[in-house]
Amino acid sequence: MNYLDAESNRGAFNEWIQKRGILYALTQTPLLALLVGFFFKLAPYPVMMFSVLFAFVGLPIWISYRKRVSNDPTEPVHHLHKYALWGIVPFTLFSLVRIPTHYLFGMAYWHPWYDFGSALTGQPVNQFGSLLPGAVLYSLQGYSLTLGFYVLFRNHSLLNALLYICVFDTSIYSFIFPAFARVGMQSPPRWHAVAWSAHALMAIATWGMPKFWDKGWRRLGASGRIASLFVLVIVVATPYAFPFYRAVTWQFPLQHQIDQASFDRPNLIKQVEAPKLSGVGQEAEYRFRLSVGPKTYKNYVGRMRTLGIKDLRVTGRIKKDGKAIAWCHVMQEKVPGPTSPDEDATHYFEQLREFDNVSIPVTCLGPNELASKQSDLSVEWEATVLLVGDREEAIRAYGSNGERFVASNIHIEKEK
Repeated sequence: MNYLDAESNRGAFNEWIQKRGILYALTQTPLLALLVGFFFKLAPYPVMMFSVLFAFVGLPIWISYRKRVSNDPTEPVHHLHKYALWGIVPFTLFSLVRIPTHYLFGMAYWHPWYDFGSALTGQPVNQFGSLLPGAVLYSLQGYSLTLGFYVLFRNHSLLNALLYICVFDTSIYSFIFPAFARVGMQSPPRWHAVAWSAHALMAIATWGMPKFWDKGWRRLGASGRIASLFVLVIVVATPYAFPFYRAVTWQFPLQHQIDQASFDRPNLIKQVEAPKLSGVGQEAEYRFRLSVGPKTYKNYVGRMRTLGIKDLRVTGRIKKDGKAIAWCHVMQEKVPGPTSPDEDATHYFEQLREFDNVSIPVTCLGPNELASKQSDLSVEWEATVLLVGDREEAIRAYGSNGERFVASNIHIEKEK
């Protein structure tokens, strides 16, 4: 390649950057924030969302500048209003077609919305407080994807749409979601098949919308346009209304049953070691161990979770020949458990196994003159604990003479 060819290529590249590259980058900031802040966690997600705000400020400035200096009628900046209209429907179809698969396979396409919303606002997952902002973030991401296609490609052909949305985007989707957003869940072949099929329909709609609005819409009469708008509103609104409907009628009731079953597990706290004299100083010291677990369960979408254990309080007494010789007391604000899959996706399963059963040492103190090394020591203990499920919390009590429940269930907005 000679010098002139290199200069020509450099000039063509710079021209592409000015005409399409910068505009494309500005429209893709919601996806950039998702990748960098939510999935790869190279920066906090709320911080990365500032890039979206900067893009909203910078976009009209850049559009105004390019319209003033551009003499190319094919430059995207001159057609952005049309692209904005064309991009509304395609990304909603991606969710619309997965409503039947929810009934067929139990897949809840909206479960990542909770994670998006929680990561941005700090609200608990699987509550309306994280679902609503998550839906907004999902919309920004899907809309950015379709809008970016129209900006990036000069030729809005079906092949380009399929390559960009169905092949390129789905390949990333099938890799990133199982690795980062579906940790603790199975991603069987049918899940990937549904994702590819939904993206294929989205690509077809992305290709077809220009034809509908530029040609089909003009041919419609007044009644045809009203009917078309009604259908489009239904198509766009249904994927958003459906998750809120199913949350109330299916998700929350199902998760309530799962949480209650997890709270009511027998022998969740049990004694696994007999009391022994461990030392004599100013007081005689005895030790024994309790075990908390198993704690893992599957939530409403089959994601492996673990019960949170908070505010553990253990009291008891060591007895010899029916007479108390030492007294026990343990307060533990939080029993160790795995980190959130959003924080450490790589080691989540390993931590689930590690923290499924947690050993709790209990120390008891008594007078030196009553110290005993005999092996026939007995212990009586009581433990109260706050159990934290997926959506609910409950106080439970356990004892050396068998489990007993002392508090009714509590349904509260859990702390993050």
